[in-house]
Amino acid sequence: MKRASEFYDSYWGQCRPRHPVEELKQSRRVEVIRDLVTSGRKRVLVVGCGQGAELRVAGDTPFGVDISLTPLRRAMEVAPRARLAVADATRLPYLGAAFDCILCSEVIEHIPEAATAVGEMARVLGPKGELVLTTSNWRSLFGLARLILEAVTGRPVTAGGQPVDRWTTLPLLRRLLEPWFAVHTQAGCWYFPPLGRGDRQLPFWLIAPFVRWFIGADRLLGRRAPALGHIIAVFATRLPAAGGRTP
Repeated sequence: MKRASEFYDSYWGQCRPRHPVEELKQSRRVEVIRDLVTSGRKRVLVVGCGQGAELRVAGDTPFGVDISLTPLRRAMEVAPRARLAVADATRLPYLGAAFDCILCSEVIEHIPEAATAVGEMARVLGPKGELVLTTSNWRSLFGLARLILEAVTGRPVTAGGQPVDRWTTLPLLRRLLEPWFAVHTQAGCWYFPPLGRGDRQLPFWLIAPFVRWFIGADRLLGRRAPALGHIIAVFATRLPAAGGRTP
């Protein structure tokens, strides 16, 4: 198997412009993150920043890390004032208590040592530092579709063919975070069924009205039933003694 950095260099290198439906979905995901971020946070780190969508909601001069250099070239265009670095989430290249807030969206499920990565995020956060984290949820229509597809094909089905894609549930996510963080707010999004994979979607003219309507409903369901969205999001604060704690 390729090293993670090599895989993601290839993964991002092959990326094409997103299907319009994917743009609608990703805009909704970023909206959920924006709603959870508190105002007035000056030192923000985006872990797994990819091509920079989350950097746009991370303040004027955010920091960003990704395991691959390839997407960071695009991120530099999206957020020219961001300070970017190639780094592994399990070994962040920063001193303890360097940041006030961390954003980590759709990343933790792709890290084999997820607990180590969470411990690292706690380490580089200051006292009462804030974490906004999202990940994929098994208890959703997407989760049901993945289970059926894996049963039919007899092989793992992962997003973009990624080597690690460990979806979770809201209770399990809280359990992963609780050694280092206190979870205060939870939300969800993407309550509609899967309409394809990546660029392989049903025709835009056919499904766009459906997706736009569902995204309106998504905002209500995200508050009322956070545990059932395909994406689950949490806002958490670092526990007082978490900075030096190891997983």
